[in-house]
Amino acid sequence: INAQNCALSGRIYSSETKLGITHASLLILDEDGAMITGISSRFNGKYNTDSLPNGLYYLSIQANGFDDIELLPFRLLGKNSQIDLAMIRAENSEGKTKREKTGSNPVMPAIFQAALKNFIGSN
Repeated sequence: INAQNCALSGRIYSSETKLGITHASLLILDEDGAMITGISSRFNGKYNTDSLPNGLYYLSIQANGFDDIELLPFRLLGKNSQIDLAMIRAENSEGKTKREKTGSNPVMPAIFQAALKNFIGSN
């Protein structure tokens, strides 16, 4: 049996300006929480991984000045996948950039919700 590998790519951008976020740190963890790889977004907010085996993964993203996205699940199923994520600017101590949040994670754009529906599947 040949194990099929897939690449993950996408774009990290500001929910406010829609501009790409440079140097966002993305960590990809396996389903047990062990780090598989870490990558950084490029100038335009785009990122891509090396080939990963099919399976369930978690994505954690950090960028200066933005709220973290923690342990976002996704599943690779035999094809290259794209996940675009909007990050919400973090509140500063003076409250100048207050943004509403859902729980501790930012509200995800529709493209991400569609991606999750395709890649998570049912257990």
